[in-house]
Amino acid sequence: PTLRVHPRQTRNDTTTMSAAFTADTSQALDGPDWLARRRAAAFERLADVEWPTSSEEVWRYSRIDSFDVDRYRPTPYEEIGPPGDEKAPGGGPVAAEAGEHAGLVVVRDGRVVHHEVDPQLEAKGVRVCELATCDESDVSDVLGRAADESPDAFTTLHDAFLAGGAFIRVPAGVVVERPIVVLHWSDGDGLASFPHTVVDAHEGSEV
Repeated sequence: PTLRVHPRQTRNDTTTMSAAFTADTSQALDGPDWLARRRAAAFERLADVEWPTSSEEVWRYSRIDSFDVDRYRPTPYEEIGPPGDEKAPGGGPVAAEAGEHAGLVVVRDGRVVHHEVDPQLEAKGVRVCELATCDESDVSDVLGRAADESPDAFTTLHDAFLAGGAFIRVPAGVVVERPIVVLHWSDGDGLASFPHTVVDAHEGSEV
């Protein structure tokens, strides 16, 4: 199975993290310094987070108490690769299945492998890129702005192993009439995936 990772609740009501989720694995994900610093800070916070249990209302009907985190591991750098655009899998059948669109972002195991946007929209300032390769000035102040308002254990774990993701910016007053399609997928047995999408739509824009 390929699932997003949740913690395991042990019988003595304490939670342990899998040995696979280490600081070295987090630090090895590569990318710009500002993103590496964000991952490092999140990893430090993992030591103090309170993991959810089924006694909490929001988790009451879940199977959080029986989840075994040891079945999973984050995708290591050797498998996820460095940030950058790849032509495969790229557009091809993915683009065909997406139908008519103004932009397309393909994210595999948390790393963008293909992105494109209509040149006419790009000329108007519409930006479609990989979080780890976008200009820092475009992304760093926006990333996490919503999630940081209500942090929880899973948000912290996500941030500690965030390799990248889709970033879409639409300037003020710009209308994008056709969809911008973002496709996330994960593959491999026992892998934990940390997909991320940031949409920065400015005043009076439509997308």
